Amino acid sequence: SISFSEFSRAFAQSTSRYQVHPLKKQNKTIKFIPLMTCPAVLPTTWISVVERDEIIRKPADTLKTGDAILGANGTVSKFSGEVTSGAGSSPTTFYGINDEVPFFSSCQPLWTNGGWKAVQPEMTKKTHPWLTVGRLTVGDYVFKLCPEITSPEVVKYDRTIITKFTTHSLSSDKLQLSFQSDEGAKTFHGNGLLMSNNHPEATTKGMTKNVKSLPIEEKKELTKVLRGD
Repeated sequence: SISFSEFSRAFAQSTSRYQVHPLKKQNKTIKFIPLMTCPAVLPTTWISVVERDEIIRKPADTLKTGDAILGANGTVSKFSGEVTSGAGSSPTTFYGINDEVPFFSSCQPLWTNGGWKAVQPEMTKKTHPWLTVGRLTVGDYVFKLCPEITSPEVVKYDRTIITKFTTHSLSSDKLQLSFQSDEGAKTFHGNGLLMSNNHPEATTKGMTKNVKSLPIEEKKELTKVLRGD
């Protein structure tokens, strides 16, 4: 295992701002909206959260607004309660690493020894044009939380080399999740792997905040466009 500090400098240089979206309510704590193509994980994916200064794991679809999501280097972000649904009009292929059950989409960025990478980086760039993303391939190293780590103050990772991918085609009526954070780090751990959060500015909260910051003349022009004037 290695300490995150060994590659935190490269990570800091690569990490930048992010964006997101809201959909119909699946439970009382989460809002959803449909999105045709987006980085996503399956609802059963284990997400590392911090409770009472201890790292625990929760299935993605059981997260509650305000949950403390464990990010890179022991940082913590606050779950916004908004989730993007990646369910589209055609089947989606999900991927796993080595012998793991598939759980992440082809455009979900993972942190590697070469920075952010995804199976289909060209798709990732459509939703994250500001993020430098390479192609995730066999031979890359991904970073997975050491299973014995229980405190966010001492975060260590196992470097896992990718020897193969497992795949599973998911029908379009199956929910895929891309959850978001209000504040703090824009990263999370899905099944222990370090990944990026997605679309933080396309949610209802984010869009409202951005519109409020517009100059009055731009607000007027936007209003005309929305009205179809």
